[in-house]
Amino acid sequence: MPTSDQQLLQLSLDRFATRGREKFEAGIEEHGHAGTLVDNVTPAHMEEEVIDLFHYLQADRLKRQEMAAKLEACIKRAKGIYPIWCIGHMMEVLRYLKKGEK
Repeated sequence: MPTSDQQLLQLSLDRFATRGREKFEAGIEEHGHAGTLVDNVTPAHMEEEVIDLFHYLQADRLKRQEMAAKLEACIKRAKGIYPIWCIGHMMEVLRYLKKGEK
């Protein structure tokens, strides 16, 4: 886990360099278009990617809600059984899962 913003930045850039290259090369194979991406990009293609991203976000939101509900039930059952520090860790995870919900 990074302990500074600079470490987080470096981890993010390293991951993007690796994943960005992999994804770009997979896209070339998948679409097999002539020319470059610059020659072939269209607003319709970009819109399709945005729509995919929206659906990924919704799926993740639903998954977090399901995980939060399960954890909440677990915390209720665990009170009085597990040490307080353990309950504290569970509560921290629950707050993370619920962060940003609307």
